[in-house]
Amino acid sequence: MKKIDVGETMQIVANLSVIAGLAFIAFQVRQNTVAVQAQTLQSLEESSVTYLENLARDPETRAIVFKLNANPDEVTLDEAMRVSLLVRAQFTRYQSAYLQWQKGSLSEPGWIAYTKTICGSGSQLSNPWARAQAITWPLLRNDLLEEFRDFTEKCRPDLAALIKAAPVVKTKESVPVAN
Repeated sequence: MKKIDVGETMQIVANLSVIAGLAFIAFQVRQNTVAVQAQTLQSLEESSVTYLENLARDPETRAIVFKLNANPDEVTLDEAMRVSLLVRAQFTRYQSAYLQWQKGSLSEPGWIAYTKTICGSGSQLSNPWARAQAITWPLLRNDLLEEFRDFTEKCRPDLAALIKAAPVVKTKESVPVAN
């Protein structure tokens, strides 16, 4: 009959406990990552919904966007600033999603959904909001991270096309809005 070495047995039990503890920690980290990704997507989606609801409730801003497209020379400085700030808010939110995706706190499916929004929102040159984005783009593009700016311009060639095609827009106050 073999004699059981208590010290050896305790060491085996301790090693198994460490392995079980590490497996549990790995499981918890994975669960936490999934929770962070879900929360990030939820937060970005709530921000987008709020932005769109505010825009939808504001007929004056919609009228300014259409005026900017139909007759840019009639846009006042205040109106131009209003549209510029809305576009800036939109691209700041897009950049935030981009950064969250790079950090891993926005899941791949969440980023794909945002990519469709970023890249598809101006795919038609007749889209009034795409025109407003293009007119505003030269003013805000240098405030964005270079990597995000490059991504956006690659997937939104209409920005570059509209920027080149658009003359300097002047407001009623004769202050250039964008090129």
